Amino acid sequence: MGPSDGRRDASTVSPAEAFGALSNETRIQILRALSDAGRPLSFSELRDRVGVRHGGKFNYHLDKLVGHFVDKVDAGYTLCQPGDWVVRAIRSGTLTGGPTVDPAEVDLACARCEVPLEVRYRHGAVRVSCPACRGTDETATVRRPERDVDHGTVAVLPLPPAGVQGRTAMDILRAAATWAHLDALAVASGVCPTCSAAVERFVRVCEAHDAVEGRCDRCGRHPAVCVEFRCANCTDGRVFDAVTALLYTPELLAFVKDHGLDPTADVVEWSWDYSAEVRSTDPVELRFVFALDGEELTLTVDGDLSVVDVTRRDDSEVA
Repeated sequence: MGPSDGRRDASTVSPAEAFGALSNETRIQILRALSDAGRPLSFSELRDRVGVRHGGKFNYHLDKLVGHFVDKVDAGYTLCQPGDWVVRAIRSGTLTGGPTVDPAEVDLACARCEVPLEVRYRHGAVRVSCPACRGTDETATVRRPERDVDHGTVAVLPLPPAGVQGRTAMDILRAAATWAHLDALAVASGVCPTCSAAVERFVRVCEAHDAVEGRCDRCGRHPAVCVEFRCANCTDGRVFDAVTALLYTPELLAFVKDHGLDPTADVVEWSWDYSAEVRSTDPVELRFVFALDGEELTLTVDGDLSVVDVTRRDDSEVA
């Protein structure tokens, strides 16, 4: 039996059909072989790489993929974008589970009590906790922080299992912080990092906030102002500290770079060292103070989280 020439309109593939097409190990191997090749493969070359001797059987499985996950071109067969996404998800470990990393101390102190923090990994998330105090969830980026957050938690950061391989606890934390930073940047820019659809933003202010010793009894959070993001298309939703919306403001970027830090790769070093103040709730006015090497940058924002005032003081002025 000859190679498949089947062509289907990808827009007509239902979710059930798409998942059904992937419900066979041979088809998964076809996608992986095309991904490894990085170029179109002929029918015979692709069959040899997958290791299926019977041409008719191989053609049957290939035909299930052509038109949505695989494209038929003059030079043979190549991955479509959905096929590439499937392979990436498989290699990240997101679909197949992952390892567990026991709590390990890292070279980073709790902002509340200055005790070294601990990092562990389970269920696809890096959990940063303080063994000595209640911690704070102000940098947490889980979808529902009120669930599965342990006592003393400082941050819960999603990370695919592949991000744990070959890394120390501190390296795992850096990878998770960078992953979450880029994810938050997309969300703050109005783009869903899961499906790319538009994201709605809602600013939540706790007008009777009291979280001096931990989470507020009224709103259940440490920060008085949070930003809730909801995707208009998929079920993705995030709740961030309001400072997330400021991560890529020009003033903050310049401040971080002037101190020799990469705002993405070095996010652990600089994003933790800031203070937030609610100056008014009606109208909303917030003040964030970032400190690096004895220098301070103060950003004042309104209820839409737009910067309305910027102050930068050098060492002598801070002193």
